Amino acid sequence: MSLILNILREMLEYFGVPVEQLEVTSAYLSSLWKKETGRNLRST
Repeated sequence: MSLILNILREMLEYFGVPVEQLEVTSAYLSSLWKKETGRNLRST
């Protein structure tokens, strides 16, 4: 997951998205990812 976020961050930096915005976005995405994986583990 972190590899995907790093690649996404580098791509967005290339297109000129501010780094501060990326930190918030990556924190949000990682929290969503943890919720989803936790839900999937509980359901199995």
